[in-house]
Amino acid sequence: MTARVCGALVGSVLVSAHASTPAKSPAVAPVSPAPALVDDADPNKVQARLFFEKAKELYAAGRYREAAEQLEAALKRDSQGKDLVYNLALVRERLGEPDEAIVWVDRYLAMKLESAERQRAEAFRRRLEGAREEIAEKRRKVVVVPVTVERERAVDAWVWGPAAGAGVAAVAGAVLGSLALSTRPSGFVTGRDGTYDDLAARTNEAHGYAIGADVAWVAAAIGVATASWFYFGREPVPVTTRAAEVTP
Repeated sequence: MTARVCGALVGSVLVSAHASTPAKSPAVAPVSPAPALVDDADPNKVQARLFFEKAKELYAAGRYREAAEQLEAALKRDSQGKDLVYNLALVRERLGEPDEAIVWVDRYLAMKLESAERQRAEAFRRRLEGAREEIAEKRRKVVVVPVTVERERAVDAWVWGPAAGAGVAAVAGAVLGSLALSTRPSGFVTGRDGTYDDLAARTNEAHGYAIGADVAWVAAAIGVATASWFYFGREPVPVTTRAAEVTP
């Protein structure tokens, strides 16, 4: 496919889709009807034309990214197809990618162009520069909405440790308390139930159990207080977050 043929095909379909471009900076210069192909014997040119025809169909269907892929495939077979390069810039513009479009326009400007083609491309580049600046300005004005973070209180070793200790101490207190009650010499009669020394020994034993029970209950209370402090006294930890929203 010669550059002239390619240009006619592009102008008749792809570029015509940009007819809404103001007259003072048209997307392309008017083109004449496509001349007959004279290089069908060149497999690369034939392949390029096939890719380009597919690009026209995709472009007409609004599938711009796929159309760009087909144009790039055509350009690989027809590296001198300057109108393929120009149309790649147009498609990138349609995709809202002014930076990519500028890359293709610069490549087009580096080719051998007629005066009208160069003027058209330079006007196109100025439009892309304006679009890029507008996008950049919009990004600078973005307002970030604070991120919403859901939090919950941590239940970890600092909570489980004292809580477990409190449980063990409570059980010990209950056992020791029961022993204190069961060994207490209630209604003990000296002579009938034993000697005075027996009474003193049982009393001391019951008292020892009672003291042990009191110590165990105090330890249980301390364990509960410690576990409660670690659970309620620390800052809740984040568990899930919602992505921040942005408002232009």
